[in-house]
Amino acid sequence: MRIVRSIAMRLIAVACLFALVACGAPAPRPAPSPSAGASAVPPGSYVATLHSRGKIRAGIREDSAPLASRDASGRFTGFEAEVAREIALAVFPTAASADSVIDWVPVTAAGRVSALESGAVDVVVAAIAITADRRSEIGLSERYLRGGQRLLVRRAETAIRGAGDLDGKTACVARGAPSGATLQRANPGVRLLALDDLAPCVQALAQGAADAVSGDELALVALALRTADTKLVGTPLTDEAYGVGVRRTGRDGLIELVDARIAAMIREGRWATLHARWIGQVTGEVKRTPDDRPAP
Repeated sequence: MRIVRSIAMRLIAVACLFALVACGAPAPRPAPSPSAGASAVPPGSYVATLHSRGKIRAGIREDSAPLASRDASGRFTGFEAEVAREIALAVFPTAASADSVIDWVPVTAAGRVSALESGAVDVVVAAIAITADRRSEIGLSERYLRGGQRLLVRRAETAIRGAGDLDGKTACVARGAPSGATLQRANPGVRLLALDDLAPCVQALAQGAADAVSGDELALVALALRTADTKLVGTPLTDEAYGVGVRRTGRDGLIELVDARIAAMIREGRWATLHARWIGQVTGEVKRTPDDRPAP
């Protein structure tokens, strides 16, 4: 009889256990992995090196508004400054702010490549044109901006909408730059006025000595920002794409991360927002991607 009672009690215990499972009693959770939630950074990559250091050094220009400049407080502002912040947050996704993980390093057009080669900076966001020659010197990301040679005219001008409207008119170009030859190929009837730089060309435009100024779009945007009675017109006569520069060696994983961030900016609409804020407000043009071109 004792044996029967013992077997019965065991059967009751098993039945209770099945009842608990059937009623949805929570199963015990496995212990969390020590790496759970950590970002996947390949060991030995340069991104891992940046994580160890805690900051990324971004080379940027100080006097190239609306692309990059310092405001009254000393903070870097402009389209390229925001691209640099996007890259910083891609490297440090849990940072309280982008500026908390950036060491800003001012660079010039002449010194931006040497800053990369010497290791003074990790990335350069400073209108580096993507060319075969440049790719032989440094690593370059996919394009974050695209431009080319365009025209700057007086805001009240209605007869000039592109290079085809320059027959018998005077266009000012920087002396020694290829823009003069490019413009004459587009319209052999244009008269050229060559001055030392584009800034005096804008003065010639204001004084009536020139009907248009022709040069690199980014340079013209900067001039238009400082000269309220001018505007950009026409489609680009050349095609220039600009990428983020990195050192060619010893930077494993960094270019891939930068490319992924630029693609995300475009896909998620942040690129269009930044372009409208910093460049579109000068040109009056709306772009969704770097490849959108001005209407003829």
